[in-house]
Amino acid sequence: MLTGKEYWNEYYKKGKQEFKKAGLLKILEYLVRKILNENMINYMKLNYSSYFLWDVLFTRYLSGSINRKVIEIGSAPGGRLIKFHEKFNMIPYGVEYSEHGVKINRENFKNHNLDVKKIIYDDFFSKDFQKTYSNFFDIVFSTGFIEHFTNIKRVIYNHLNILKKNGILIIIIPNLRGLNLLLATFFLKESIAKHNLTITNKKVFQNLFDKEEVALVYCNYFGIFNANLFQTKKRGLKSYILRFIRVYVNRILNLLFRILFKEKGFDSSLFSPYLIFIGIKK
Repeated sequence: MLTGKEYWNEYYKKGKQEFKKAGLLKILEYLVRKILNENMINYMKLNYSSYFLWDVLFTRYLSGSINRKVIEIGSAPGGRLIKFHEKFNMIPYGVEYSEHGVKINRENFKNHNLDVKKIIYDDFFSKDFQKTYSNFFDIVFSTGFIEHFTNIKRVIYNHLNILKKNGILIIIIPNLRGLNLLLATFFLKESIAKHNLTITNKKVFQNLFDKEEVALVYCNYFGIFNANLFQTKKRGLKSYILRFIRVYVNRILNLLFRILFKEKGFDSSLFSPYLIFIGIKK
């Protein structure tokens, strides 16, 4: 494993910075309203990759999932599970082995009137967890998880073990190649060592999934530039540069990509920030 519990505890302690609307951002939004229209402001706020994932891919492949049990592996802070519930009426579960991650996840569930007991404080790989929840879930989902391990086959096996027959497996990893690798190295070179870069290739990634165990539904790169993929140290010039990109550049690009590509999407091994696999357990 390339990251440990201490790393994730510190990660969730820090949390993500919330940025106030600076004067320049207000001017930018004013110009968008005047030149385009009010709806375009929403296009700016939502990263194009997130739009394509939730409103195109998930809408296409998860429609009709009412009351199906979905679990996210490494679920903190819980926003994605809340969205699965609100958008598709799923029953959300999470498993998290970071104490601070569990605390945040449960607080978010409580604030959305969801059952906090469905956030399981346990090691996903433990024998007890795998035995208790064997063949239990309708949908097993993880994002930014399997690339932190070297024994990927074992990680995927554990995903499939808790998934029902004919259940849906969804795994997303960052595409740390091309432009993304250059930028990740520039902002925080140490972060690269925490990722298994050998799987960030579509063919290699797809071949991780045994065709005898899981039927391929969809596998591809998706999205275009997303500054949230990158990390920096808490203070310093690079942190200010990354903040500027997230607050201003990302919003402008979100708007442009939404207008240009709409629901057609964009996939590129050099520029897309993510790879996704969707399959059905046999």
